[in-house]
Amino acid sequence: MPRSAQQEIRRVRAALTGVLKTTPSAAGKIAEALQALDRLERLFEGIAPSVPSPPRRWQRNQPKTYRVEGPPSHEALAEYRADDPGQPFRCPRATYDALARAMASTTKLTKFYEIQKRLKKELGEVPAVYQSRVALRFWASDGVELIEKIRARYRVTSGTEFLRAAAAAWEKVSR
Repeated sequence: MPRSAQQEIRRVRAALTGVLKTTPSAAGKIAEALQALDRLERLFEGIAPSVPSPPRRWQRNQPKTYRVEGPPSHEALAEYRADDPGQPFRCPRATYDALARAMASTTKLTKFYEIQKRLKKELGEVPAVYQSRVALRFWASDGVELIEKIRARYRVTSGTEFLRAAAAAWEKVSR
């Protein structure tokens, strides 16, 4: 149902409720009007919109595919999005491994900026934010599930086996 129709139905319902409060003797007629609104709402729900809604430019949690690309000396984890035919986001192997070491040392939910601070200690510099996020999204993706994200915080789910599991996940997508 179009948003404008939903808003109008809400306004009519509110107006009828207001009349009912001030004029209780009109309860029978108001009940009929409310039932008619309910029927109208169900009728709208059965009708598909005649004009398709415009495609959204960006949505969270779009399906992503991951694979390792590049020559062995410059391998990178590439993240491809189904809705974006452009260049993938890439996380170099050195960043991936350093981030894995940084995450392995966490035992509680950790904010992204804290992860970045640990990564700076591992690498000596802070890589581009998107590189870290590629690895984190990969580790949280279906089928990998090495970390969980809860309210913008990350936690390792595989405990002491995280480093080994992260390396195995890399190998799995490099085939």
